[in-house]
Amino acid sequence: MTMKTTIFASMVLGATAFVALPVPAAHAQKAGQPSYQELLERVERLEQQAGEREAAGGEISEKDVWQDEKIAELSEGAKAVSWTFDNLRPTIKTGDGRFSMALRARAMFDTATFKQKNFGPGVITAEKDLGAGSVVRRARFGFDGTAWRDFKYEFLWEFGGSGAEAAGLYQSSLTYAGIPNFSVTVGVFKPKFSFSENTSSNDIAIIERPGIVNTVVSGFGAGSSRRAIELQFQKTNALYGGDNIMIAGAFTGDAVGTAHGTDESSHILGRAAYRFYSDPDMDVQVGASGSRIMNVRGGTDSIQLRERPNIRVDGGRLSDTAALPALGGYAFGFEGVARWRNVMLYGEWYKMGINRSAVGVPDPDFGGWYVEGSWILTGERKTYSPAGAVFNNPKVVVPVSYNSPGWGAWELTARYDVDDLNFREGVVGAATPFGGVRGGRQEAITAGLNWYLNNNVRMLFNYIHVDIDRIHTTGGGGVANGDRSQDVDIFGLRFHIYN
Repeated sequence: MTMKTTIFASMVLGATAFVALPVPAAHAQKAGQPSYQELLERVERLEQQAGEREAAGGEISEKDVWQDEKIAELSEGAKAVSWTFDNLRPTIKTGDGRFSMALRARAMFDTATFKQKNFGPGVITAEKDLGAGSVVRRARFGFDGTAWRDFKYEFLWEFGGSGAEAAGLYQSSLTYAGIPNFSVTVGVFKPKFSFSENTSSNDIAIIERPGIVNTVVSGFGAGSSRRAIELQFQKTNALYGGDNIMIAGAFTGDAVGTAHGTDESSHILGRAAYRFYSDPDMDVQVGASGSRIMNVRGGTDSIQLRERPNIRVDGGRLSDTAALPALGGYAFGFEGVARWRNVMLYGEWYKMGINRSAVGVPDPDFGGWYVEGSWILTGERKTYSPAGAVFNNPKVVVPVSYNSPGWGAWELTARYDVDDLNFREGVVGAATPFGGVRGGRQEAITAGLNWYLNNNVRMLFNYIHVDIDRIHTTGGGGVANGDRSQDVDIFGLRFHIYN
């Protein structure tokens, strides 16, 4: 174990002990206390009674005086500002509900070790020793809230990273939701695309999302920190009780911080999901996502698809198409999700294609899929979020505490995923066929155990076996046209705190 890993492990243990301490109860609305809407209705009734009294021309009684005083008191209360500290989230809100602001944060500390074996003679030097260690995978801070009741805003800054930490803007967006069931979002944000991608990093059951999802998201205009505008329709009980439909379409550009020579890349993409069955014990949902690259980024005029081996402690990528000169491209896929009590099963399939700029060269296509499962051993159930058509973490019934025998919630997870970036790759020992791409085929099997200490802290333990099937071209210290395949065993740990 390296010194960096030792320090990180000590930090995790110390932080775990701290967050497991009892937390004072949040300052929240008392049971039975009227909401703003109820107060508003009371004011309206009292004003109506006062108007009727005045129209009748009757004498002013003590009751009338009391009603006038009550109207003034309730109106003043509606303007008051309140604050809460629910779920480790400081929030301030005006009494009329028109304005609010909440401070948001999440931090993920990852550590991993690698065991690589079965190297082919074509494996290049840089891929033979992935760097074990630790990284602050995500460290996001910011705020979100509402303005004039119909607008929602969100500003987040990121200080974590993949392989190494880096600071930068993560999200800066404004949403108008004043029309029932519709919303429009503009700014820098993550557009709707893919069930796994739209599931918050706070709620994913395995340390990293599947390789195929990361590949299609980064290559076809989706993912975090995109400059974009999006229109969404969402309605629960749309066709019958318990169903949920969500349809979103977006026009996106490059991610923040992406350099381009002339024109920015542009994409049209979207996702549709329909939960067609729901009861207290079961949910079933299907969906589809698609993207079209309208304009390839100027200066490079190419598309590159690549992915890491299902962990981000080392920034190296073992599958990579290299830059492919292109005019555009497309991607589409389908999703299926099912929950039965405390068990979930879900998966997605994707196909990607690139329209090459060179005349007469065949256009390559790539693809992949994954299936993932989750079983919460302690019986809690994941909750459904209709707005995103995704599932959130379970609510821990008995959190870890020194003052009670609680052990939190425990979850078993497993996944098999395939990310195939080969196209007419040919055979070992021979040159790449005309138009062929030797990006590599990455298959990964993951087994995991998650420990939810409470509703704000969890730890994820993953074992990942990655099988890389690839043929080398030339250079980098590997045998030209040699077998570039290898196997990688990864042990990963994430400590995660969020509000």
